[in-house]
Amino acid sequence: MRKIITLSFKTTGKVELLTSQKLTVSGRTVTLSGLDTASGAAVLTVTWKKVNVKPKSKVFKRATTYTIRKSNKTQSGTGLMKLNDGLTYDTAYGNRVQDQRLSLGACDVAEVLAVLESSSTDDPQFPILQLTNLNSNILNAVVGETIVGKTSGASAVFVATNGSNEVEFVSQNENSFEIGEEVIFEETQVAGVVQTFIPGDRDIRNNFEFDPGQRLDYVDFSALIRKEETEAPTRRITVVYNNFVIDESDPGDFVTVNSYERKYYMVV
Repeated sequence: MRKIITLSFKTTGKVELLTSQKLTVSGRTVTLSGLDTASGAAVLTVTWKKVNVKPKSKVFKRATTYTIRKSNKTQSGTGLMKLNDGLTYDTAYGNRVQDQRLSLGACDVAEVLAVLESSSTDDPQFPILQLTNLNSNILNAVVGETIVGKTSGASAVFVATNGSNEVEFVSQNENSFEIGEEVIFEETQVAGVVQTFIPGDRDIRNNFEFDPGQRLDYVDFSALIRKEETEAPTRRITVVYNNFVIDESDPGDFVTVNSYERKYYMVV
């Protein structure tokens, strides 16, 4: 890494390059000497130039969940004279369920998988499969992988597990899992038989357009934009999406197109 230090004089506009002979640093003290201009108000500028810079990797994170619990209604909340909607009044636009544009709280979202609206005052309930006759530990399954029903043809994305025999998911087609059918996790080949199927809260994803936030000169927060002809949610909503995040362990310097794995170019 190299640095360039200059001194810009405000009166004359002259810029003087400071070499190690003209500038010395001792602790928190900087001493200037041998300047071409002896005095006057000036601005000291330090520019660091790093050589051999490398792009920082962005990792594809699957089935991220983001819950919105705010409301634009002052009556929201629980108790006497309240709407008992499980929401909290807030004035900030973009993070209230009724707002037409809802921030997803992250940049670089690639795809929205589901938008669940609660039917109670709690967070939305995901659909649940309780499985039996598992061929391996359910903890071997990978969040974000696809679950397929052998008989029903149902397809879903795995979101979470209780660590025993329950899996939470979001559906990816119109088919429903059937009691007694075998289901397979496509990547890890974990398999089991459906003992119980709990439908969960409704998915209102079709009420929104997705804005990934990609602009020509910057990346904005990704967002959902509610369609004009649809009603606003009245209770908490949970959004499930796939997104790219910076790999904090990567020693790279900045994000470029090379930060993304080639297999995800079409997703971006």
